[in-house]
Amino acid sequence: MGETAYQPKTFNSSKLLPLVYPGINGDSDDAEQCIRDSLEYIDGKGKIVLCAVETIKDVDKGRQVYREGAAGMILMDDSRGDPHAEGHVLPVSYVSFVDGEKIKSCIRSMKDSTPNATIVFKGTQFGYRPSPMVATISSRGPNFLNGGILKPDVLAPGVNILGAWPRAVGPNPSELAIATFNIKTGTSMAAPHASGIAALIKNKHPSWSPAYIRSAIITSATSLDLDGNPIVDENTGSPADIFDIGAGQVRPWAAMDPGLIYDLDAGDYIG
Repeated sequence: MGETAYQPKTFNSSKLLPLVYPGINGDSDDAEQCIRDSLEYIDGKGKIVLCAVETIKDVDKGRQVYREGAAGMILMDDSRGDPHAEGHVLPVSYVSFVDGEKIKSCIRSMKDSTPNATIVFKGTQFGYRPSPMVATISSRGPNFLNGGILKPDVLAPGVNILGAWPRAVGPNPSELAIATFNIKTGTSMAAPHASGIAALIKNKHPSWSPAYIRSAIITSATSLDLDGNPIVDENTGSPADIFDIGAGQVRPWAAMDPGLIYDLDAGDYIG
């Protein structure tokens, strides 16, 4: 199962298309990653092209594949990344490292024939489990430059976050677009969630210090997922530790009235 930001109505998912993989011969990383020059050695017109992430931005990679006339692209994650949705100019499915290895294995087993594939778009999927989970790209602690101070404090949503964007993206970007948005992933997406929670707490408790607000967010966080199990680290598939999640996933409703808060000053940090 892959991820995508757009589901073009013009793509016929019921029709199987030839699947080509520039890195089939293992000649170079450039071929596997569909770097521009490597695409000259394959015929991708009207086909689905399999590419690995790395080196260049995935959206730029999609533009290169699109210019070669491809009908779609499957992006394979590396072992350290997370599949995520982006605004590509052609139909794309971003699959995990494990699924990517299965696809490559299938292609290699059919080296004397042409494998076929399609991309089936199923709309936004809800209720994905386990959730929440520590993304591979999540920043982890401890901070060895500062005496091993425990970081992070908490875990916040940061994968496939929908937000405003300065320009139009996707299959048919238009300079005349009235409302522009994008779907992004990263710690820069998690930070606004935590900042927003802090702002809500400050609005409800105007006299609280920054330390009080931080305390409320930390003491109200949870280390359990929606099913009551320990939050899992996507890197290992095992329960995450404090250097992955800190106090746990933020819970803004609980942080409004945490029941217990504590203050800190410079001496507490130094001592």
